[in-house]
Amino acid sequence: MYSKRLKENGLLNYIGGSEYNFRIETAEENILQDYERLLKEAGIVNVDETYSGHQTHSTNVVYVDKTDGKSFLIGKQFSDTDGLITNSKNKALLIKFADCTPVVLFDPVENVQALLHSGWRGTVGQLSKLA
Repeated sequence: MYSKRLKENGLLNYIGGSEYNFRIETAEENILQDYERLLKEAGIVNVDETYSGHQTHSTNVVYVDKTDGKSFLIGKQFSDTDGLITNSKNKALLIKFADCTPVVLFDPVENVQALLHSGWRGTVGQLSKLA
């Protein structure tokens, strides 16, 4: 597990590890428990909303705000999305990855963060440049 807090702006990134299962197909009844455990272990206490993407190895990036996303077991989810970007405070962005690359982008001037799931298709499609 990896956790890093950047105190000057409150940004926290946390990699939970393989002991969590956020796949709706295999762990629907345990997703909420795993999510709550993840937040507790990461030390995250003030989350207004949680956002995730139904990852499809695309180059699709969405801007996260309070009005978008479809209600999901944990917060809101965007369909066909491998990138989440926000400048809002107290938002948890959640991506899953196994053999794909997680990418975290942060602009300290504008306080904008992007969290990307970049497999080979996303890498070839330059997902990081789109965010």
